Amino acid sequence: MSRIRYLLSALLLILLFTACEDIFTNNLFSEFQRDPDNLSKDQLLARASYVGDDRAEAAKLYDALKGKVSADDDADVLLTMTDLALTASGVLDELQGLIKVGIDGDLDDADALAAVLDGSLDSVDYSYVEEAQQRILAARAAGGAVTTDQYVFVTIGLIMQAADEDDGVESVADLTFAPNSPLVLFVGKAREDLEAQGKSGTGLKELEDYLTRP
Repeated sequence: MSRIRYLLSALLLILLFTACEDIFTNNLFSEFQRDPDNLSKDQLLARASYVGDDRAEAAKLYDALKGKVSADDDADVLLTMTDLALTASGVLDELQGLIKVGIDGDLDDADALAAVLDGSLDSVDYSYVEEAQQRILAARAAGGAVTTDQYVFVTIGLIMQAADEDDGVESVADLTFAPNSPLVLFVGKAREDLEAQGKSGTGLKELEDYLTRP
């Protein structure tokens, strides 16, 4: 179980030292009930700023935006869609439990760390996790500055997805990844991108190493 302790501890430390205010914005404008399909792209992007933690609203806005974006859109649009997809996926809901474990000082409790994710595998919509990952890749290709928290949130979602889809795995703690697996390669590229932005990639490097531990 030490493997999952190291893995989740690395994720948790990144979370605790990363500003996440934009992701956890209060939903101040929940009274706006206009059908997103009837809004312009600019209106949808403006409304996205006030989604907060409303998964249903984020999903509606994301799906509406998906039909309005084009290859000519800049990276900021793609990164906004990344945040919407992450909210719609439900991954952000699970982070509060993960952070609580760290605040309670239970980083050495492998069972507690694994249980946070194990108990939520069925509540995450992994199609939106995959959408978020694709938007990150597109934003990066467009020269956008993907944030540490966006990389970490998508990584958490992908780890949960791997556990959910593997019938031979009973817990996140049982997961193993080959060095050339898509998840490990994604984390490696994320680290390289953050370092190229002048940010620390140490946490992701440690996560990369732990993901491939024997």
